[in-house]
Amino acid sequence: MTPLMTPQQVKTESETQDITLPPGAPKAKKRWLLRTGEFIILLILAVLVLETFFKFAGIGEQEFLQPDKQLGSKHIPGKLVTWRMEGYSHDKLSSSGLRDSEHQISKSPGVRRIALLGDSSTEGMQVPLNETYGKVVERLLNEGGQKYEVINFACSGYSTGQQLLQYERDVRQYHPDIVLLLYNRGDSVENIFTPGPTVLSQPRPYFYLDANNQLQMDPSVLEACSSKLKPHPFWDYLKENSRIYGVISATGLVLSINEHNYRKWMGWLTNLTNAFVKNDRPSTWTVPYAKQNPDNVTEALLTRINKEITADGGKFALIIFPNVVQDPDLQRQQSLFELLAHRQNFAFLDLTRPFFDADFHSYFLEYHFSSRGHAFVAQQLEPLIEKLSARHDLDATQNGEAPVNQQDRRN
Repeated sequence: MTPLMTPQQVKTESETQDITLPPGAPKAKKRWLLRTGEFIILLILAVLVLETFFKFAGIGEQEFLQPDKQLGSKHIPGKLVTWRMEGYSHDKLSSSGLRDSEHQISKSPGVRRIALLGDSSTEGMQVPLNETYGKVVERLLNEGGQKYEVINFACSGYSTGQQLLQYERDVRQYHPDIVLLLYNRGDSVENIFTPGPTVLSQPRPYFYLDANNQLQMDPSVLEACSSKLKPHPFWDYLKENSRIYGVISATGLVLSINEHNYRKWMGWLTNLTNAFVKNDRPSTWTVPYAKQNPDNVTEALLTRINKEITADGGKFALIIFPNVVQDPDLQRQQSLFELLAHRQNFAFLDLTRPFFDADFHSYFLEYHFSSRGHAFVAQQLEPLIEKLSARHDLDATQNGEAPVNQQDRRN
């Protein structure tokens, strides 16, 4: 008779093998691979669940800039942007990367085109797209019976120099009749090279006046960051599609603005990385030209912009951001650029006085225009645009051309 086995004596075949196999045998390796596979699958599921949650919650969708070899940065075409850092908006960038609705490059007869240049104040991420001053002034102008099309080319962080290059590369092909540039405080400093850690972290083209007082571009920073400005499929995909990436990026931005220790730590990490990673050029270098005056360089840039727009048959107007904080540098430039406008015969509008005459506190969120502020700016721009339109038609008549409002319109 076969003796009965106690429960403690009953062992499965696999358990017997576990006892008899030495450590590091194939069975242990299989178990490690199985656990690794389970971890990867769970990680993928967790990422998908979190991405789905963020999508429905509208979180992590504030990433909207990508590198550009010529301008330093530009909008991501077609990107859905949910902005909460100051104000709120939930809109999609156009297929050509404009903070605007879709616009054809070709201009229809009978339509007067207005192009807007500027930085984040004109871009208007802080309010819904239809409440930006570009959209509001377009509606106001079209109430008069004529057909106006306002196209917003503004991009966060752009200097006057970047706006010049943007006009030459992107805006000119749209053949605008009028170009409005909203100048903001700090734009002049961004036009010239200033040594410091932000030079490589925020690459852009810089400008200077040579020994003959001629405007020249300094591409050295763009060249130093050429590898950084090249397309990187993996990171570009995350920036365009991953909301988790967007949350991490937004957290880093907020910390860099508000936390001194975080900035110090990131600076240390950047220096450590630069010590081991080969850059195209060193982080500090000397430039082959004299120290520049930002006001003089900005004057030269505005003069060039006006000349190019005039040569293309358009009208140029410089708009000054309302100096409600009475910044001394902007106060100086207000007078300086107004004199330049008279000398170069382009339109000039300083928004400071109209804002002071109104209850301007409700026209701002923190640093940017509120919806009421955008509407107020549009009201100030409407008569200026109508005046420039009349002047543009007069020039066309004198040149033997039909004014815009008399051109045949397509059905």
